[in-house]
Amino acid sequence: MYEQSFYHGRITEIELEQATRRAERARALRERLGLPERRDGLIRRMRAALAARRAGSAGGARATTARAGSSPAGREVPCTDCPAAA
Repeated sequence: MYEQSFYHGRITEIELEQATRRAERARALRERLGLPERRDGLIRRMRAALAARRAGSAGGARATTARAGSSPAGREVPCTDCPAAA
C-alpha cells in the first residue's frame, strides 16, 4: 500500500556490491590467465567520439572527420562506373 524507499535503497546497495564483486573476479581471472585488456565497446567509443566532437565544436571550430573515399575538399565526386553518372 505504501511505498517503502528503504527496501529499494537496500536492494540497490546489494546489487552494487554484487556488480563490484563480479568485476573484481573477472579482472582477477583475466590477470591470472594472462589475457589482454579488453578494448572499449562500441557504445563507449561512440560516446567518447561524440564528447570529443562536442568539445571541439564548442570553441567555434567545426570538427571534421576524414572518411575513406571522400574528396579532400569535401565536395562530392561523381562515380564514373554507375549509370546515373552518364
